[in-house]
Amino acid sequence: MATERKKLLFRLDPAVHDALARWAADELRSTNAQIEYLLRKALADAGRLPGGVGRMRGPGRPPPHPVRKKSDMEVPDSLPQRIFLLAYNPDKGKVGMGTNLGAMLRAAALADLYLNGKLTDERGRAAIKVRHPCHDPVLEALLEEIAGSKPRKWQSWVDRRQRAAVRAVRQQLGDGGWARLQPHRILGLFPTTKVTIRDPRVRKELLGRVNGALKKPIGRTDPADAALVAIVAAGNLNLVLDRRTKRANKRRIRELTELSGPIGPALRKSIRDAASAGAAG
Repeated sequence: MATERKKLLFRLDPAVHDALARWAADELRSTNAQIEYLLRKALADAGRLPGGVGRMRGPGRPPPHPVRKKSDMEVPDSLPQRIFLLAYNPDKGKVGMGTNLGAMLRAAALADLYLNGKLTDERGRAAIKVRHPCHDPVLEALLEEIAGSKPRKWQSWVDRRQRAAVRAVRQQLGDGGWARLQPHRILGLFPTTKVTIRDPRVRKELLGRVNGALKKPIGRTDPADAALVAIVAAGNLNLVLDRRTKRANKRRIRELTELSGPIGPALRKSIRDAASAGAAG
């Protein structure tokens, strides 16, 4: 690993190397594995490595997933968009009634920020770790919310602005060409938006990643795929993981939930509390 890192350093221009070293020292103060990640990212951005890099990992996290082959099906970059596509029922042509979509999308945004080093956990509360632009409007909006608020528990951020999250992520899928959005009225009265996935293979690819995360060695599992499993399981998205599958993989789901951070338990509690409040009210 050290030899490979030296080769990467040699291939960088001096100015790029110096800037990268300062950034790594100031912002990450990370492990050797993270430094290697940053070097690979710089080379990939400069077009000197094929493809991109996996998601950033924190200390003790498994390495990023391998660069995917060009023949692999592309999927949206953000976890919220991936969760939306997984929640979409292709047989019904929509997200089913009773799906905890808003809560899952908020949890997915938190997980995305956490796995990419933007958020950290401080005594059970979400806190800003690195304040750099996300280049994703949904993630950036959530980061602004957290930055402008007092420290709150993860569940509190899952609970908030769920309907706005659904609208924003849905629009992202439309703008990105992943879905077709059409204005529609229920019973000719109530306005809504009809969503149609343009390429069903994208959702099949995401299902494959969920199933792969349940089977791969834990050390080879992409934390982003682990987060998909954790959110789908905690969100009771039976369309993707039914009860039988969850029972059969109970231990593995627990491991993947731990790998993806504090968001899974927060989502589970948010949904449970909302159900209790609905039953009481």
